[in-house]
Amino acid sequence: MAARLDRLAAIDSAATDRVRVRIVGFLLLFLLMFGGGGSPSPFPELLCELAAAVAIAAWVSLPSVQRGASTAASVRPAIVICALLLVIPILQLVPLPPALWQAFPGRDTLRDSLALTLAANSWRPLSIAPLTTLASLLSLLPPLTVMVMVSRLGENARLTVITLVAGFGLASVLLGTLQLASAGGNALMFYGQPDRGVLFGFQANRNTEADILLSGLLAICALRGAGSRSRARPLDLAYAALGLLLVLAVVLTRSRTGIFLVPVVLAFGLAATIPDGLRNFAARMTWRRLAAGGGLLIIAALVGLLVARTPVVAPVVARFDFSREFRPELWTDARFAIAQFWPLGSGLGTFVQAFQPAERLEVLDPLLANRAHNDYLELALEGGIPLLAVWAAAQAIIAWRLFDSARHRLVLPRPQRLFAMGILVLAALHSFVDYPLRSMAMAALTAVAAGLVLAARPAGSGRKLTD
Repeated sequence: MAARLDRLAAIDSAATDRVRVRIVGFLLLFLLMFGGGGSPSPFPELLCELAAAVAIAAWVSLPSVQRGASTAASVRPAIVICALLLVIPILQLVPLPPALWQAFPGRDTLRDSLALTLAANSWRPLSIAPLTTLASLLSLLPPLTVMVMVSRLGENARLTVITLVAGFGLASVLLGTLQLASAGGNALMFYGQPDRGVLFGFQANRNTEADILLSGLLAICALRGAGSRSRARPLDLAYAALGLLLVLAVVLTRSRTGIFLVPVVLAFGLAATIPDGLRNFAARMTWRRLAAGGGLLIIAALVGLLVARTPVVAPVVARFDFSREFRPELWTDARFAIAQFWPLGSGLGTFVQAFQPAERLEVLDPLLANRAHNDYLELALEGGIPLLAVWAAAQAIIAWRLFDSARHRLVLPRPQRLFAMGILVLAALHSFVDYPLRSMAMAALTAVAAGLVLAARPAGSGRKLTD
């Protein structure tokens, strides 16, 4: 009787797990499709937040399945990271007495402006634009929801999520091809991008689209590494062809940083395809194989030189002229703005309000600088020391679990670990010259990577998480 009850419980658990991965898949695909506009597109962001609310309601309505210590090991760090990332914007919205908020650095202009309407002595939060900070706080909920949900999935279910990432990358290539063929037809440009001959896919920003495609490349490599250990040449060629298609699509986005990051992503991707680790792979290498690999690299370089002169690729090469690069000017003004609001910051999402008074007149132009094009500077401006500290703490938790999984203290398959590491490194490096995590689509993929790391169970815990 007890054995029969256990079997029935296992059947119920499997059915619940299948529903869970469908919920995660629905939310992830929704965020990837509609979350690429960023704060200039508030209505799609609102739809993404509503989709997250629906997913949460569906998730909590499922029957509770006890997982013991392995569940606690994955859920507890995810909840800690959520609390760390939410606490600062919440505190920035707490009303404060006038004597307190007026004493914070950088509030002189706000105080003088409010004095014109006799509101200088009103209670105000730390944020200089509370509604903008509230909108930024709400935009954190969808990716954090994805992270927590993915951390509850098991190995097979996580592979399903990685398959969705790969499929969406290929779907982006298909849409981008139609965009290029239509010469930027308005019906296929969802955010009214003015650039023609650029592959945008579902995103408003070419850099974000490049990150989405590179994540799809990582996903394809992880799926090959997690597949059959038999190295069937036709299957390898099929995966290689899909990967080459995604690399070509990255070039067609004309994202300079995206193109620079292709070798970094390929390093993680190729490592994920090796089933028995780099050490055993190196032991199998012979001089003949090394010579063949070197010959292929030379051929690829020659082909690249020829392709660089074609009408399609020549505009991409022309973008690598940095003589008129404006980002260093933005960074200089951003550092000055940071000094005005240091050490508490101006409030999450308030970059425009805090940055505009700090712009130098000699570098002003008609375009509005809505981002610092360096997410670390932007975090320092909006949150100061507190936000940088909690961000570093969240990264430290993920890095420590990656280290433990690499040392086999936590069980996480190598392809999944390298897929997660690749996306996290991709986002971290791109954040030096852009703002990938300000896109809800890319934030969702980063959340998937974090959730995969947090889903690792302690070695020897016995039963897997949900499959």
